[in-house]
Amino acid sequence: MRRGMTLLEVLLATSVLIAVLAAASSLLLGLARNREAIVAQADVLRTMDVALDRMDRAFTTVSVRAGSHSGLVITEDSLTLWPAMERPGIETPVPGRHKLTLGHDGVGITLKGGAGDGVQVPGLSTLRVRARHEGQWVDAFDAKAAGTLPSMVVVDAWLQADPEEDTPPDRRRVFVVVDAEAAS
Repeated sequence: MRRGMTLLEVLLATSVLIAVLAAASSLLLGLARNREAIVAQADVLRTMDVALDRMDRAFTTVSVRAGSHSGLVITEDSLTLWPAMERPGIETPVPGRHKLTLGHDGVGITLKGGAGDGVQVPGLSTLRVRARHEGQWVDAFDAKAAGTLPSMVVVDAWLQADPEEDTPPDRRRVFVVVDAEAAS
């Protein structure tokens, strides 16, 4: 005599199959959410890199003064400079200088000024700017008042508001000022 499956066995097998499918779909949905978060964070970091790259190019022609303006002003959370638009080997349609400001505007980190639109790094973020001048790190610097440029400027950016003190930055950029006097 051939024995078939009872209704109880069919229900039990179906329940196990449903549980396995539910766990698998939950895992896949979690992976998809994590992927979206990682892609969004990568986009924010790429935008931050664009802003820092523009500042890096601007540092190649920064000077102590830009007419009546200070060529470089640093506060703890912002960096303003007046680079020359003429660069060796690069033709620009607009001669003169333009102001670039990298700072936090309450919405996110922004780069304002220069040729073209500004760059907005969205989301909660923290920016810290320091300069190396006369062998010391300072949180505020004015090139016009000091009569010289710092030897380097360090910009640290976090993609979170008020990070812990020992949290490494998500992006760090060191700008070496070529025309500055060497620090001892």
